[in-house]
Amino acid sequence: MIRHTTGRLRGDNEIAVARTFRGTADDVWQSFTDPTRLSRWYGTYTGDCADGRVTVVMTAEEGHEGTPFHIVRCERPHVLEARAEEAGVEWRLTLEVTEHDGISTLTLVQAFDSPDEVGSVGPGWEYYLDRLVAAETGQDVEAISWDEYYPVQQAYYTQLATQMRF
Repeated sequence: MIRHTTGRLRGDNEIAVARTFRGTADDVWQSFTDPTRLSRWYGTYTGDCADGRVTVVMTAEEGHEGTPFHIVRCERPHVLEARAEEAGVEWRLTLEVTEHDGISTLTLVQAFDSPDEVGSVGPGWEYYLDRLVAAETGQDVEAISWDEYYPVQQAYYTQLATQMRF
């Protein structure tokens, strides 16, 4: 199955990828802050969120040893902003949750300093957010294949990167 791209350019140098869910903003918030629920679709973390430092291990990526994240802003259940550095690249992520009439939208936003990583990072977020949807709707998360996202979606995100201003 070919997965459709949903990411869009936001601002000068950000991509935003969104998914909608039936349920409250708090329930969606728990899907990425509760360790048990997070482990079903993304990975695990160690550390104390209260002090703003955690190490995240992505379980779908073989051999990933963990990335230290600094939580910059946490406004439950609407905004979680975090920063990390991996292989010399800074990751600036924001998770935004809105709710209207029993439908909640999770938007993952990543800011970039250059166009270099957009073509591979965009498909990655599509992949992980589809895993989240599967986990939250009782589907088989493992049935979602990375090969349906990359390199299939790479051209779309590379094109988005050409529209960015740094």
